[in-house]
Amino acid sequence: MEGLQRQVLSEAAYAALKARIINLVLPPGARLPLDQLAEQLRISPTPLREALTRLAAEKLVRFEPFKGFTVQPLLTFQELRHLHEVRLLLECHALENSAGRVSRRDLASLGEDVDAMDEVLNVSPLDVERFNSADARFHDRLISLAGNPMLTETYRSLNIHVQIARLFHRRGAEQSTAANSEHRRIVEALRRGDGQAAAEHVASHVRAVVRRLQAVGTEAYPPDVSGTGRVGQSRGKR
Repeated sequence: MEGLQRQVLSEAAYAALKARIINLVLPPGARLPLDQLAEQLRISPTPLREALTRLAAEKLVRFEPFKGFTVQPLLTFQELRHLHEVRLLLECHALENSAGRVSRRDLASLGEDVDAMDEVLNVSPLDVERFNSADARFHDRLISLAGNPMLTETYRSLNIHVQIARLFHRRGAEQSTAANSEHRRIVEALRRGDGQAAAEHVASHVRAVVRRLQAVGTEAYPPDVSGTGRVGQSRGKR
């Protein structure tokens, strides 16, 4: 019973800390003193350390000897660009292999996500957290169309860092409007039953996301030394 209780506490601490990191309540680079966190979360150090170790495995926090745990620093632009190369491959694969799996319910849910983002965009100032939440839900549904749980899990572990970068740099309404127009084109292709076209729209969208991230974080992200700043250039129509 004691082991089960510790597991429940560890899971609760993991969920609470993960939410605080994603929403920047615990910003990149923040120290995570065990005694203070244990007091805040009202748990003992053991389940807390288990939760932090789990977050470290997901690269949301890091541990350094004699220094303890800290929130993982914000990814550099090059790291984000590399992450998006993987993201492009995963999302395109999911849509190219979605034939026969996209139900009316799937299409309705994707359409609702796009509409939800439009609703957020119609209110000023832009609620970045709400938009990012709907954006993450939309892309999670796209990945789920492949019917591959391991693909979905891999994608989620990557996309967390994208959401954190967007919140940190507070992307504006103009960039978010452009992103949602791209979302709508993806859904329209899926409604036509054209997985290949949907994958091509996703590829275009992911490359545009990289450009927008660099644009909103100009000071943090210097221009790409290669002069391209682009992702997945070798990918084309098949």
